[in-house]
Amino acid sequence: MKEKLYDKAIMIYKKLIEMNPKKAAYFASAAYAYGLKGDSDRQIEYYRLSLKFDPEDADVYASLGAAYEKKGLYAEALKAYTDAYELNPDATQVARKIPQMKIRIIQQKQKR
Repeated sequence: MKEKLYDKAIMIYKKLIEMNPKKAAYFASAAYAYGLKGDSDRQIEYYRLSLKFDPEDADVYASLGAAYEKKGLYAEALKAYTDAYELNPDATQVARKIPQMKIRIIQQKQKR
């Protein structure tokens, strides 16, 4: 049931994007829906598209970081979290993610 609701939401956001292809919020909302659906590749794609049209959105950078982190792409997550923190230094949750990603990158390298 939820799967169909996510698909419907995605379809609606895609129609909104067609009507206004430079509206960053529509891309970010579609990305969020893809994430709920479990499609992290599309989630990342749509967050990146959102940032193309609004490169100053710290929340989208933070969400992109979380999507990368979930996929185990810690270097990319670190970059996104760092960008989010630079745009919004008051984002304490994002600030905590930066050293965590540095540690995960080191751990990942040690496993190789």
